Amino acid sequence: MSGYASLPLAADLYNDLEPSPKSSWRDLVPGLMVAVLATMAAAFVADHYNAPLTLMALLIGLALNFLGADPRMGPGLGFASKTLLRWGIVLVGARITLGQIAGLGPMTLLAVMAILLVTLGSGVVIARLLGLGSAFGTLAGGAVAICGASAAMAL
Repeated sequence: MSGYASLPLAADLYNDLEPSPKSSWRDLVPGLMVAVLATMAAAFVADHYNAPLTLMALLIGLALNFLGADPRMGPGLGFASKTLLRWGIVLVGARITLGQIAGLGPMTLLAVMAILLVTLGSGVVIARLLGLGSAFGTLAGGAVAICGASAAMAL
């Protein structure tokens, strides 16, 4: 049983469930500036080349991944990738109003919920069959069931 103590928490793929160390707002500035500039660059590229904004943001984020190794960037990038990203996804989801959900009708709503749960569960089952962890299955199934890249980043 002692081997389990060193394992990360369930679905903690990037160790982000650990509490972040306390930092002042000044510690956040360098990393947040990078995040803001990367977001603006993604918006510019998406607008000028008629490409999906989320895809451009992911590609630019991947290209700038090396900046995460700089200790000055850590607090701001951590804040942007945890707190701000999750709030952003909640706000995107909030565009779906209760009136729209009620307009679906009870049968359609139940069908959507069932399909979402089956897709999420299938991701976990298939991941286990392939020898991958349940956390990976949750990530893959959730990304497919909900909305793709945004769901994957939030999960």
